[in-house]
Amino acid sequence: MRQQNHWLDHVAFVNGIVDQGSMLLGGPLSDFDRNGEPVDPTDAVGPNRTYRALIVLEADTEEELTKLLDDDPWSKHHVLETAAIYRWEMLVGKHRLGLNRA
Repeated sequence: MRQQNHWLDHVAFVNGIVDQGSMLLGGPLSDFDRNGEPVDPTDAVGPNRTYRALIVLEADTEEELTKLLDDDPWSKHHVLETAAIYRWEMLVGKHRLGLNRA
């Protein structure tokens, strides 16, 4: 994963949106090998040998969320493709993460 084009630009972008509070969680998803053992999450997975990630972003509107995703250098250079966007409400763990705001 780290050897992909525009890695350093992607990392700088992600660090920026983490610092501004827009990205709450993020990271690569892994697969399991034929023996049921987890594969290194920085290795490509699946039949097309792609990388997968799960990210949790906070935005006031869908437009703002889409802009965050589109501004990532990996999105601009077609290294990252957004497969789906879902609205999520955290019901468990808010207090542990310090997200118990009104």
